[in-house]
Amino acid sequence: MPCLAQQRADAFVLLFLGKNIELTTEVVVHVRGDGTAFDDGTPVTNNAVCKRLDQSFIRALLHDIEGKPIDASNRRRHPTTRQKRVVLEAHNHECVDCQGPDLLELDHNPPYEQTQHTVTTELEPRCAPCHRARHRREALVSA
Repeated sequence: MPCLAQQRADAFVLLFLGKNIELTTEVVVHVRGDGTAFDDGTPVTNNAVCKRLDQSFIRALLHDIEGKPIDASNRRRHPTTRQKRVVLEAHNHECVDCQGPDLLELDHNPPYEQTQHTVTTELEPRCAPCHRARHRREALVSA
């Protein structure tokens, strides 16, 4: 049986080259200190993924030297798709209060009004009921 890396490579080849179908592709390329590479360190070369780049919507996820994602767009009120993905994965797609997986929203902690920026280290996933309850409690305390 082929190793996991070979199975992944075979799946990419089948997906991108083996079928004559129209695809809308999103390629997420992780850019690290050692150059452009996939998450596992494999360099991006002239392969099946690169052949799709000219037809793809491309996002770059930047990592610091310790491999942690860098917030490149912190002047927005609402989190980007990448920020949502990073925060949800860091919290196992669960609410930080009740550990429920449903109706998750990202909550600024501390509040956006205080910091005026949106970064992954200040976002927490909360289900809609816990999110509303947190803001009701804060409103009562400040009143």
